[in-house]
Amino acid sequence: MAESTISHRSDVGWLQALESRPGGFLWLGLALAALVLTGMFLWWQAFGFWATVFDSREPLGISFDGRNHLTMALLLAFVFSASRWARHEAVRSLRSLERTSTLSAEIFAVQVRRAAAPSLAARAVSIAGGTLLGVVIIALTSNQPGIYLRLAPWDAHHVWAIANNVVVFTIMFQAGFVTAAGWKALDQVSRSLPQIDLLDREGMEQIGRFGLPGAVLWLVGSSIASFLAWGMENVWPLVWILSATLGLATFSLLRPAQIVHRRLGAAKRAELGRVRERIAAARETTLSLDRRAADEAPLLASLLAYELRIESVREWPFDTPTLVRFGALALLAVGSWLGGAVVERALGAILE
Repeated sequence: MAESTISHRSDVGWLQALESRPGGFLWLGLALAALVLTGMFLWWQAFGFWATVFDSREPLGISFDGRNHLTMALLLAFVFSASRWARHEAVRSLRSLERTSTLSAEIFAVQVRRAAAPSLAARAVSIAGGTLLGVVIIALTSNQPGIYLRLAPWDAHHVWAIANNVVVFTIMFQAGFVTAAGWKALDQVSRSLPQIDLLDREGMEQIGRFGLPGAVLWLVGSSIASFLAWGMENVWPLVWILSATLGLATFSLLRPAQIVHRRLGAAKRAELGRVRERIAAARETTLSLDRRAADEAPLLASLLAYELRIESVREWPFDTPTLVRFGALALLAVGSWLGGAVVERALGAILE
């Protein structure tokens, strides 16, 4: 993941310092995963649940509950670090447009802040939604959802599971709000650009890459979460959630490009109209064989080449590497679900 030099007032100093180092977001994710796993094992040991982590009848000797908790710990660490990385990349992409934007420095800073952190309202809704979904998803994925209405099952084991779920879903909700705010900021900034340089392919491709970090967040997160379906009694609620993440990943990639798609199309049509008028004029002069014909002939050739160049400009500003990466990650997400089901059955058959 990219380096970060962007600071937010809400960030802790040591966290910002870690993210500013090469590979800082990766190290942040690994450190958080280690911290959560350590906390989980200590919690299990303190409340006498250590033995529930292991089961010789299950694949790799890890129990169903143990595997789920390990997966959730890794998912939490990834979602936290990847959401911060995606937020950083969105801010960096916006700032790269500041030089050509006609917005004042103050207004531009407001747009950047929108993509940098969720608002207080978004935080409140994220906490409420994450809490609700974090509790409900456990009941929905059980074959006896009514059991959680009684006090007996609510031991330290389930308290940890619910707390982990609440944190993960809260971060995911916040990531969704920040992503949408980033799209709105990109829309405002793109409208402030006085003109679009159709020959600046790197600039257009950069906008096409604007949504890729968000897509990475949802797709890789979906791949990690696919391990939760191994042996789950009722997987349909989880399938619906992960199908939604695939939809969000696709929309995350397409939406930023859609924002500039119309402007690119309009700019391309206007430029083609202008150059074709000039081609028609140069052609008439060349065919008239008057004194200016010799001067207009080289110009006509250049105009025809320029017309071909403008026609080749894509109205959807995606470069091939971006599409290849997205396709590979989408296949990984889908394949992890299908492959997980096959592996589980194969290991089950071997261990029987």
